[in-house]
Amino acid sequence: MRAVSDADACVSNLALDRWFSGALPSEDARALQEHLTTCPRCALRSDELARQRAAFYARAPGWDSFERARRRDRRGGRGALPRSTSWAWSVPLVAAACALGIELGIRLEPDQSSSAASVRSKGAPSIGFYVKRGEHIRRGSSGELVQPGELVRFTYSAERPLHFALLHGDAAGAAVHYPKPHHPDKLEAGRDVPLDFSIRLDALLGTERVYGVFCDAPIPVESLRAELQRTGHIPDLPHCQVDSLVLHKRSQ
Repeated sequence: MRAVSDADACVSNLALDRWFSGALPSEDARALQEHLTTCPRCALRSDELARQRAAFYARAPGWDSFERARRRDRRGGRGALPRSTSWAWSVPLVAAACALGIELGIRLEPDQSSSAASVRSKGAPSIGFYVKRGEHIRRGSSGELVQPGELVRFTYSAERPLHFALLHGDAAGAAVHYPKPHHPDKLEAGRDVPLDFSIRLDALLGTERVYGVFCDAPIPVESLRAELQRTGHIPDLPHCQVDSLVLHKRSQ
């Protein structure tokens, strides 16, 4: 993909996002930088995206806190958390997102196997995620290809405070990622708010579905997990809305 096309005089937002994330080939990156020196419109758009990225970084913790927390855990002698599924908890960390510079992943056909909304209603609560591999961070989309070893951090958007649970199901079973045991499940209103933990993808390959459950009342989380493990789906709940994402884990 060329960052600057002869047929299209301006740089696309996708090219700018990939440039911010360090994902453009060097030839395209040079062409983009040269174009920004001669095109005020693209330069202004690039500056606005850069400000958005900086604002996101300013309000979220850094990915480097992950290693510091891991070192503290090792010194404190904590044992490994149980791994009943193909996802492993990472210690609280990270503002994955810092990437309002977005590098799009490989898009596969969306999975329509669940009744959870595949088309989101305007204003409905929703979940999203960011993926970190090495030093590169990208915003993910449902149906994306991910790889073992990558760190995933989920976000939520809600127009009012709601009770919330985050679960996932795959070939190995079902697990609850949020809330943690004996912790409150109430979230404040916000848009694209990162949750305070990340998950490192392990080596079990296949398709995984992640569910965000938003309710007016406290959520029976363990009952939901058991039903998800038994049927592969989240049951209908009164006064709740469910959003879902599909991830396809493949090796390199």
